[in-house]
Amino acid sequence: MNTKSKPEESSYPTAILSDKNRLNQITASAYNLAEQKILDGTAPSQLILYFLKLGDESREEELKKLRTENELLNEKIESLRQTRRNEAAYAEVIKSMREYNGV
Repeated sequence: MNTKSKPEESSYPTAILSDKNRLNQITASAYNLAEQKILDGTAPSQLILYFLKLGDESREEELKKLRTENELLNEKIESLRQTRRNEAAYAEVIKSMREYNGV
């Protein structure tokens, strides 16, 4: 006799899913099962290590994104400062030209 329990029929949709939707569904089910095993304390060490590494990678990606955004903001600030310097220089040139023309 088979000791594995069969999944409930109602948990599976009757409509045919696209490959991408089916993959998403299976992935979500796998994550749910992994979470349950971790919560139950029955997760193998490989599963725990997988999620630990995943968390480290996500954190590193987030830090990289924040660094990039910080660099972009610094460049925008420098661009604004340069624009202000240019405007001041243009104003000085216009003033000098007016004085030269006697206006």
